[in-house]
Amino acid sequence: MIAPKSPDIDRICQIRVVLKDSDPPIWRRVLAPAAYTLGDLHSIIQAVMPWTDSHMHEFLVGDVHYGAPDREFEADVQEEEDISLAEAFRGRQTCIEYAYDFGDGWDHFVELEAIVQRDPAQEYPRCVGGENACPPENSGSMDGYYDKLRILADPKGPQHPFIKDWMPLGFDPTAFSVEKANILLRMREEDDDAGWVDADNEAMAPARLDRICAWCRKEISDSRSALSRGVQASEGVDTSRLEGSFVVLNVGSAMRQVPARVATADSQAKREGKDLIITVCGEKCASLLDVALQEDVAMADGDEGHFLA
Repeated sequence: MIAPKSPDIDRICQIRVVLKDSDPPIWRRVLAPAAYTLGDLHSIIQAVMPWTDSHMHEFLVGDVHYGAPDREFEADVQEEEDISLAEAFRGRQTCIEYAYDFGDGWDHFVELEAIVQRDPAQEYPRCVGGENACPPENSGSMDGYYDKLRILADPKGPQHPFIKDWMPLGFDPTAFSVEKANILLRMREEDDDAGWVDADNEAMAPARLDRICAWCRKEISDSRSALSRGVQASEGVDTSRLEGSFVVLNVGSAMRQVPARVATADSQAKREGKDLIITVCGEKCASLLDVALQEDVAMADGDEGHFLA
């Protein structure tokens, strides 16, 4: 995933992604090598919006559909890994469409704004702009999302308590952070093992990731104490190579992927039999995380945890 192929690696596409029917617009601007595939662009969009990549998706380029073909469906969908951004935006084709979750119908306009030369001092892909928060998964379309926001705005309404509990803790529809988007984007980059790797294939430990709540994704101020939860990796997973770095923990019951730091051999967590440490902002997020992890263990018939490798 996100594996560039030459010769277009030095040509960078500046792309603006807009969630259809959002008002005010929910949009992101990203920079990605023209050699990247539509499959790579799918991963980028999922990270910077962010979505959880828990539903089907497809691109529409002209009148051709691209995605991850599924033998169970007869739809004529071409392989998204077989077409690069340079090919997708060829000639006068400057706008394509990206559909995610065919039930809720999250449709995106994907516009090529410019093609620039790679800056050797910068990393790619990266997010360089955006506005407004992405709707929570399973909001029931843009109409359903805006209905929920209207209910939240009326504390005396009969549905307010239910929707308040359903929405992510502290959800702000106007919030967006380029820094957080790039952290999530880096988390999507994979090699044969897991986690984050740099050009030399060594594990990375971003300085600020342990100050972002793994559950609600809000930044934890330096003046506030964070809470931690320890998790044991699945049987057979060797975490020793990634000690101190961040990896992605797949919490399937909650359809979330959360960052977790790999415990070092001399840490208290390791002495207690925990391989991964998850940071959260407070008791409510800790409680929600605990419930989700317990459900995951039950779903796995006693497996001690789930490590995305």
